[in-house]
Amino acid sequence: MFCNESIDLGGCRNSNPGTVSEVVCAVVNGEDQIFLEKLGGPVGQGSEWKLLIRRGRVLLVMPATREGIKAGTGMYSPQRKVARLVNWCLVNVPGVWRLLPSVRWKVDSGSPLGRIVEDSNCQPGAILFGNPDQAGRRSLMVSEGLDPMVVKIGVGEIAAKLVRSEGEFIEAESNVVDQ
Repeated sequence: MFCNESIDLGGCRNSNPGTVSEVVCAVVNGEDQIFLEKLGGPVGQGSEWKLLIRRGRVLLVMPATREGIKAGTGMYSPQRKVARLVNWCLVNVPGVWRLLPSVRWKVDSGSPLGRIVEDSNCQPGAILFGNPDQAGRRSLMVSEGLDPMVVKIGVGEIAAKLVRSEGEFIEAESNVVDQ
């Protein structure tokens, strides 16, 4: 189910032709799949999510709905003209978002993201993956529902430490602004 290289069916182990795990291997870099599973739960079951892939790595994971795609692309501000055009087309050209690769994914209640979703009574929304080359990789999630919120989340000790310090900085800065 995991891939050694991105977009390389030949690099997949335990791949079953024609199954979800083969499709997952076809589009998701192994490190990205592990990161997604550690954040929320196993890939290969649950609802459909669309992927925006940049340079062979997952950039966005979005609910497979027009609203989910709109929320996800709103989190990404590309610099290159071609990427801006793709981003615009995903939102403004009917049905283009359906061409994005997809995976099945379910957020487990015991996972870091699952606990946040349960505690705040929200639905997981689009997830912007952080830099894959940075120690303590983190991501941002925009929740869906009546009380939308932005969640910064990572997996592991380094990520937890970074998220805590970023939160403390934001809180300190907001106190300065309020005074």
